[in-house]
Amino acid sequence: MEKQNYCSDFNREQIEQYDEMLDECFEPVTLGSFTFNPSDVLFNCDPLAYRIGLDEYVYSMEQEEEDDNEE
Repeated sequence: MEKQNYCSDFNREQIEQYDEMLDECFEPVTLGSFTFNPSDVLFNCDPLAYRIGLDEYVYSMEQEEEDDNEE
């Protein structure tokens, strides 16, 4: 399943920023000799949780932007 297809109401930049945030906040997941990005693990193991987190992330970024514009 493609992230962009599953999360089609978000643009590519929002998805990339969310993935970057997850990958910076959490350690890579290692299984044997394989290492995976946390964002990919979350998306592939629980796409619904990934999508909810993405939605919350985008909402918080929009709120932060609105707060900055009010000042």
